[in-house]
Amino acid sequence: MPGGGPLRKSTIAITVIGAALVGAVGTSAVSALDAHDDAAARTESSSSSAPLLSLDQVPGAWRHATAAIHEPLPEGFVFPAQPPAFFDPDDPQTPEAFVPALPKQIAARWWRCAWIASARDAVPAERVAATERAESMVDRWYEMDGVKGDANFSDYDARMRAAAEAAGESRLDIEYELDCGRLVFEEKGHS
Repeated sequence: MPGGGPLRKSTIAITVIGAALVGAVGTSAVSALDAHDDAAARTESSSSSAPLLSLDQVPGAWRHATAAIHEPLPEGFVFPAQPPAFFDPDDPQTPEAFVPALPKQIAARWWRCAWIASARDAVPAERVAATERAESMVDRWYEMDGVKGDANFSDYDARMRAAAEAAGESRLDIEYELDCGRLVFEEKGHS
């Protein structure tokens, strides 16, 4: 079909917007790494800067991050005992290192995705109420460790609304598609 048709345009819009939004979490991680590197360079002999987490330290940091979230999860959801695939090494032979805030950010993202999934998975008769509850809960994400005060997330909802409008989908549906991928939110935490 010449011009690609509406399905192609929607797919392109979702792909472009998705790349930009997924970049926000990556940008946050890179910004935190850059900030850590700058701080380490300025205070090389000082022990005040937080060291990077090794791959071996991530499970403990994950447990700490999830235990620190006092907001409830939707009924039937529990945090996975092990960190999500986001922390799996790309190359097992290459040492991985993570900024200390990253497990907190991913735990907060997992929590938010659980609420979105609970709305998406609700039976039709309960979908409106589940969506309203999810929308009221996800606003609390901004107060969670790793997210609170991070400028990379300050306009997150506005970007999601714009992505949803461009794709002709609901904000929660587009967010689930773009930011709740298997690297962050896995069904293994759903009981």
